[in-house]
Amino acid sequence: MAAFEVIIEDQCVVLLVSYFSSAVGDVFRVAFRHSLDNATSDRLRSEEIKLSMNEIIELGSNPAERMPDVFVQKRDISFQDMQSIVRTFERYFGVEMSRNEGMNDIILGQAARHIIVHSAGRIDHKMVLQVSKAIPRSLKQDIREGDAIEFCVEEIRSLGTSMVSFIGELEGKLGGG
Repeated sequence: MAAFEVIIEDQCVVLLVSYFSSAVGDVFRVAFRHSLDNATSDRLRSEEIKLSMNEIIELGSNPAERMPDVFVQKRDISFQDMQSIVRTFERYFGVEMSRNEGMNDIILGQAARHIIVHSAGRIDHKMVLQVSKAIPRSLKQDIREGDAIEFCVEEIRSLGTSMVSFIGELEGKLGGG
């Protein structure tokens, strides 16, 4: 595979993982608003957050619209890694996601994104440890420290399919599917 193809395909993984994080964040925000409007999560409704007067003013005339973003910021919620995603939806909505091959592929994709962006695509010890328990998975079953991470189009499609399936399952468990 030509070097420029590797770069482009690895950047596709970076963008795909970023898009996934954004989409999961959007699912959280919709579920948050729905929960507040319909009193479906006592846990969420009982949460307290501290706001300054300036922050209250900045909420404007429709605070319910901005509250999910304020909550995510105040709770320092991240949708960048699967552990945080699963923990957040379980904590606030009682949704338990099953660890399966698709989720493990997403974990690999998230770890690979970090390596591509921060380590010039070279697998480090942290990534090896991070994905060592992400089994079974269909992607990159044999990774070694020091190797370059390189994705092909089929692997990118497979990762995208796992992400779409995860979001569909998540929405279904939230009552939106």
